[in-house]
Amino acid sequence: MGIADAFAKEDRVEVTFSDFYKLMKESTKAEIVMNAVNCNVPHKYIREMATGKSEAPGQIHGRDMDRVGLPLKPLMHG
Repeated sequence: MGIADAFAKEDRVEVTFSDFYKLMKESTKAEIVMNAVNCNVPHKYIREMATGKSEAPGQIHGRDMDRVGLPLKPLMHG
């Protein structure tokens, strides 16, 4: 018997407002991320939206960085 079996279909559970707020905030965030995934939004933009931090080149220490945080090698011409 799991924890889900301990509740009837329409049981009430006491929850503090702060816990309810956290629950609603996280569920909304998950819904927005899933909508982005279902609409084929590029992963870079989903990560930026979820973290609130830009992954744009030149943002870290004035150097261009790739997506894992390593400096990009200069392009060689010729």
